Amino acid sequence: MENSIASCKLWCRSQDSLIEFDIMVGAPLETNEPGLRRWHCEWDMGAAWPLGRQVSTCESSLHALSLAMTSVTQVLLMKEKQGDRFYTDAALTDQIEDIEAYLPMLRPR
Repeated sequence: MENSIASCKLWCRSQDSLIEFDIMVGAPLETNEPGLRRWHCEWDMGAAWPLGRQVSTCESSLHALSLAMTSVTQVLLMKEKQGDRFYTDAALTDQIEDIEAYLPMLRPR
């Protein structure tokens, strides 16, 4: 993602497979729609989210960014309810126990 402002690498244990993926959140950008002031913010979860890059659109840049972060959190929580487990290391020794508490740690680029 060209305009990524935060990212984080995670590993997901999903049934009998291991998925390495990067979460990326882009900078909010203003749309060019005449007479309509809207902002959009891209987010992507790589191999962990097969639908690919998504866009959150709102009336303010901060709201678009917040919605993108909330979307990432909701996807991870949904996958966790389905039995997936998330880790910060490839050895799977550091499991993320609280996804909502961990996500603010997306590292600025």
